[in-house]
Amino acid sequence: MTTTLQHRGTATQAPSLNSGWTQLEFSQSAPPVLSLVMAKRKQNLAVDTPRGKQSEVWQKEALDGFCCHHKSLDYITTSGAAIADGLCYMNREKSLYALIEVRSRPHLTKKKLADEYEWSGMISADKVERGKLMSSMLVCPFVFFMYLRAEKLVLVKQISDKYGDLTAKMDIRESLSQETINGGKTMRMNAFVEMKDAKEYKV
Repeated sequence: MTTTLQHRGTATQAPSLNSGWTQLEFSQSAPPVLSLVMAKRKQNLAVDTPRGKQSEVWQKEALDGFCCHHKSLDYITTSGAAIADGLCYMNREKSLYALIEVRSRPHLTKKKLADEYEWSGMISADKVERGKLMSSMLVCPFVFFMYLRAEKLVLVKQISDKYGDLTAKMDIRESLSQETINGGKTMRMNAFVEMKDAKEYKV
């Protein structure tokens, strides 16, 4: 696994991730963790395509924008079909702050998210389960970044706390999804995370 390291200034205090976030409400149980350990091999190849490379650029925009608002924080990113997209850490203390997952939506606006998607940000249910497990192992929160690139706006929502307990309100159900970043369709279990109370950051 390769990592990319970004450097910024230092400060002494990191922002709270828990303020104003709600408890979980399930429509049905999430799939078991053990069935979700192995990622699809085709996802390892997806990031090497033009769409995959573009997605990495947008991911960096979102995380750079977030860290510009919080100078005490920095991040590293993962590659391929990793459990999550990266880790956020406190740059002065060199201590882990959060496990992070980023979804970039190039044409989605905040109004469309509210009117057409009822504030639901979609992430695969297996990402939620694996993120919960990893956050409990690393003893750090699991945090979802949704980048509305059309408006240069990042929505940030905590999924689970440092013990792996869910803190976000979401609905988990089977739905038609894009198979990989390069297209295709497949039916799978997805988590629809309520983003109405997400923290907002202009990029």
